[in-house]
Amino acid sequence: MPKRPIRAPCSVVGTVRGQLFRPSLVFLYRQGLELQLKLILPLARRLAGKEAVADHQHGLMPLWNELRRHLQQLDPREDDKELAATEDFIRQLDTVDPGSFAFRYPRTKKGEVSLPELRHVNVRHLSEVMDSVFMLLGGIYSWLGEMDQNDGYY
Repeated sequence: MPKRPIRAPCSVVGTVRGQLFRPSLVFLYRQGLELQLKLILPLARRLAGKEAVADHQHGLMPLWNELRRHLQQLDPREDDKELAATEDFIRQLDTVDPGSFAFRYPRTKKGEVSLPELRHVNVRHLSEVMDSVFMLLGGIYSWLGEMDQNDGYY
């Protein structure tokens, strides 16, 4: 009896070294990034003397741009290459998936394929970049927390 090929679910975009790749993996990274920014922003706002705001949007760049403004106010630095590289990556991700739908659903609300041009994602590279981004954001959150606890020191 001949073996039948295993049919992959429609959410599979391609293969990565023989393993199936699901766009939902990218969605989870994107969602984690969005949530991390939303975790940091209330603390940054408070330290910068700004009013609390409910973050109901899903766009990454508006969240990142606001965080950058607060960081610049709290600790003006010139030519921070890590922040610039992080911003470039967030901009790329936000351009491809501005509303947090493209990697989550195979089709748009209009019934069109969400990511028709996407053929593969280098999962290892994505993982390494996201590790760096999350490490930077974790450091920012820790730094803001220290600043919050040691008000007179900073």
